[in-house]
Amino acid sequence: MLWLIPFDSTVLPIALPVDARLDRIALVALGAIWLPVVATIGISRQRLAPNGITLALGAFLLAALLSISTNAETLANLTEISPALKQVVLLVSYSAFYIVVATTIRPPEVPRYIKLTIGLACVAALGTIWQYRTGHDIFYEWTTALLPGAFHVEPPPVASDLYGRATIGGPTLHGLAITTILGMMLPFALMTTVTTTVTKQRLFGVVATTLLVAGAAATLRKTALIVPAVAVLVLFLYRPRMMVKAAPLGVAIVLMVQILSPGAISTIRSEFVNGLANSGSTQDRQNDYPAVMPDILDKPALGRGFGSYDSHKYRVLDNQYLGLTVETGAIGVATYVVLLASVGIAAHRAARSREKQWAVAAVAATAAFAVSNLLFDALAFPQAPYVFLFIAALVTATTLRPSIRDGEGARWTKVPLPHHAHEPSGATEINRYRGAEGVP
Repeated sequence: MLWLIPFDSTVLPIALPVDARLDRIALVALGAIWLPVVATIGISRQRLAPNGITLALGAFLLAALLSISTNAETLANLTEISPALKQVVLLVSYSAFYIVVATTIRPPEVPRYIKLTIGLACVAALGTIWQYRTGHDIFYEWTTALLPGAFHVEPPPVASDLYGRATIGGPTLHGLAITTILGMMLPFALMTTVTTTVTKQRLFGVVATTLLVAGAAATLRKTALIVPAVAVLVLFLYRPRMMVKAAPLGVAIVLMVQILSPGAISTIRSEFVNGLANSGSTQDRQNDYPAVMPDILDKPALGRGFGSYDSHKYRVLDNQYLGLTVETGAIGVATYVVLLASVGIAAHRAARSREKQWAVAAVAATAAFAVSNLLFDALAFPQAPYVFLFIAALVTATTLRPSIRDGEGARWTKVPLPHHAHEPSGATEINRYRGAEGVP
């Protein structure tokens, strides 16, 4: 659903205090399965215990709630309390998704989920490339055809934006969203390419990398170069020798991208070379800072209320950090930065293990997401935070100590055979199974 269905444009038209978007319905279904499991079968205490990422996420949610509660009367007078509460519900949805994933995925399953997600990202990239070449958004078409008639699928965005650029968003409302999530998965595909010695896996990594880059470039957004560049830079800092050896392969990938999305890279490059300083989107971003300064200075600590700054009513702030500073003040934006940093730090610690090469990609994906927040209001496009928190949950799952209750973490240790044991000729040791908690 996160990769192939425009769920933020799919709603069940029933009277509820909040929007009955498809992701909320899916989360309710997940919760209906997860809660009985916790209540009956049980989950190890360590999985439910708070960690750095969980605490940072909780602190950010608390700051958002405090920013609304302290401005409740003003927001009510301005009729802005309802959109603020809807945004809080969306933030709670993000948090619930993270908790469900982090407490149910076991460490041995993490690499498999990564491969699955890379595959889904490739399908999303292929659909985005198809939209670039033909003008048809297949994601909206098959969502309308497959979902029951009770669901209402809103039409896709208009063909071009305010600056005359084609609107190519694949399964998302905006090209920046699909570009960001493809850029976040790019380091995982690249690490698969440069770390494996198995031909099939390397071929999978090369094909995936090509599709992800081509799909991002097909959106014709400058972010399509910035976000992947940040991810590649982080990989180079962690694994410079591997990345240098893969440089010739990068040239071949760029040539393939030109074939899949012809003219896309040249169009994006021209925006940087010829008109970056004078482009409309860049000018709007520069004008945002003095325009919102009075709001920031008016309530610097907790802001005017999370989710209350309506872009249609005031102005579009193409910067998530700036938007959070206005809405949640210094406290809110600080907790958000701590959340991003906590995921990066946890992934960095896991990356020190050679058995967890994918954790290096998680660090790169976190850096890519952090930079993307400078380029657009990332929390307003749910695919980006959902994918980021999915990666955060995988990092959390892999850092847990193995548990017998979870049926994982068994290890083999070499111990001498007893003298009276019948052993094969020449054998002096035998592998004996021992549970993770010392249970033989």
